[in-house]
Amino acid sequence: MAFARAIQGLGAAGIMSQNGALVRFTYPSKMLGRGLGLNALVASAGAALGPTLASGILAMASWQWCHSACNIDPLSRGIGVQN
Repeated sequence: MAFARAIQGLGAAGIMSQNGALVRFTYPSKMLGRGLGLNALVASAGAALGPTLASGILAMASWQWCHSACNIDPLSRGIGVQN
């Protein structure tokens, strides 16, 4: 499990490092600061709202329910829809 989390962290770091390049090629040079600011705003809002929403959900439901409901592999959901 720890090894899988380490691989997940490396993948997330690789994806996050590409955000600056994508913003650079998306926004013109005059608006680059705005694009980087929006990118930082979305990342910060996600980091702040994630635990807040999770605590609100866990206040209404048990952690076992949340673990089983939120830990379904998206690929398996997609396969189930196609069948």
